Amino acid sequence: EFSMWAISASPLVVTTPLVRCEVTGCKPYLSDLQKEILFNKEVLAINQDVTPQGRPVVNATATTAAVWARTLSDSSVAVALFNPNDVPAAGNFTLSTLKLNSPTAAVRDLWAHADLPPMNASSVFRQTVPPHGTTVLRVHPN
Repeated sequence: EFSMWAISASPLVVTTPLVRCEVTGCKPYLSDLQKEILFNKEVLAINQDVTPQGRPVVNATATTAAVWARTLSDSSVAVALFNPNDVPAAGNFTLSTLKLNSPTAAVRDLWAHADLPPMNASSVFRQTVPPHGTTVLRVHPN
């Protein structure tokens, strides 16, 4: 959900308990997973960019993930590969799918905090997206 809220430029609202109560009282608390999600600066930057919300550029099918794209203020493109299916799905796109007229582009996985192999004008980015999962990337034209 958080990934799609980010690419959609939606308001972010936390609706999870932020305290842990025990016999001795209540203390502020966030799980490691909550921290990973709520404090991911790269994904938050997508959400907070001043550009219009993202949009689907490839619709999902029974075997493929939807591809959403949002052009950001630095000319990079945020990409969300969203799988609404109950089985793994292929998330595929090209630079032209993203309307990037660049001979090459750097690709970064924002949840893994990892640079991926660069793309060129003829390459296809391919990644398997788990059931009901989302991958968020930032594609920087070179």
